[in-house]
Amino acid sequence: MKRVARANGRGDIPVYKGATDSLAGRPPIVIDEALFGVDGLGGVPDTEPKANQSDANGDHPEDAADVILRLTREIPNLTIICIGPLTNLAKARQKDPEFAHRPAKLIIMGGNYLGMGNSLPFLTAEWNFHCDPEAASIVLQQMQVPIRILPWEASFLRNQYPFINYTTHLLRNTSLASFLYNVTGTIRNYYASIGQQYPYCDEATIGIAFDEIVARNVPLRANVELNGNFTRGQLAIDYANTVWNDSLQSYVAYDPQESPKPHEFATLIDVKLLDDWMNLATGG
Repeated sequence: MKRVARANGRGDIPVYKGATDSLAGRPPIVIDEALFGVDGLGGVPDTEPKANQSDANGDHPEDAADVILRLTREIPNLTIICIGPLTNLAKARQKDPEFAHRPAKLIIMGGNYLGMGNSLPFLTAEWNFHCDPEAASIVLQQMQVPIRILPWEASFLRNQYPFINYTTHLLRNTSLASFLYNVTGTIRNYYASIGQQYPYCDEATIGIAFDEIVARNVPLRANVELNGNFTRGQLAIDYANTVWNDSLQSYVAYDPQESPKPHEFATLIDVKLLDDWMNLATGG
């Protein structure tokens, strides 16, 4: 994050170190070097701005979960955008139950709604939720603020348009465009090898914080599977909007007063508008 901030000319933005393990303490997730390089940024440490040894550390000793708690107390109506596993957010909720009501909105890149995943071994869970399913479950079930989710399918299935050149914004004559072109080289090459372009994912998550990027918003009730042999981390969607009654002999519609709150799933985005914004952002 510190190197990316420098590439944007904002090395002054403080970066805080977050959790080093998932809530359940399971084996660490290994970065796929074929997609993201050995360092998660394409494996090109000499590309300007060059990687520093200190980039892996936070600027301040304060824990990221504590920073989240502090900022939501200090700044009213704060929107939190999450582009990684939800461990820090879940830790903040565990430390302070009142945090569940403080943010104005959560924007989350993660989960899936059609059962398509991108994490081994079974490819049934999206990567961020796969990394810490317990954290994702805490956030979706316990946070009491509006949540908008960009599911994996919205990027992989709904974000591939032949009339969009997803590389154009990387070819602008600016230092930022050059940096982004180089650090995304490995994953762009992978997508090219399967006949596709590397679509917008993280960028789209930032985009859906603005309503005009969202072309289709679907309210869905969802739970994170925590115990499945093949589906751990997958989102279980209640498409029928039903639950079993106490006798387990029939199902009944949710009582509106007792039903879990649905979350917004941005299942379709305005890729052309987002692409225009990306070209403006990298154009200098």
